[in-house]
Amino acid sequence: MSPRLRVVVATVACGLAACGSGAPDVSPAAARSLHAEIAGLRLTATSRDRAATAARVDRIEELVTQLRDTDAIDAAAARRLRSALATVRARLTSLPLPTTTTTTTTTTTTTTRPEHHDDHGKGHGSDAKGPKRPKEGG
Repeated sequence: MSPRLRVVVATVACGLAACGSGAPDVSPAAARSLHAEIAGLRLTATSRDRAATAARVDRIEELVTQLRDTDAIDAAAARRLRSALATVRARLTSLPLPTTTTTTTTTTTTTTRPEHHDDHGKGHGSDAKGPKRPKEGG
């Protein structure tokens, strides 16, 4: 994780720590939920996984909206969290994009045509047993 992104994640975590210290702007249950999500954010950012980090930021933003809608956090706390999350999102470019390796496999199949024999003699066709003879007596 880049030093810049590390600072931002630490800032978000510190902001949440202040929220969980009995401040009236965040309920204890909301603080626990936010702390768990920030721990996951820290883990994905540390693993340098840009997509997972962006997805975690999305989840935390949704959580902040839900918590605000249910009055589990007040408007000021929601603003602080959204501001910190916007900063994290802006810094995601410091994480490398995943690289993909494409492997192409080519298979060549050769078919051998059977040899053509021009052998229409004995043992082939309807005259294999010799010419047909008319039946006697009838």
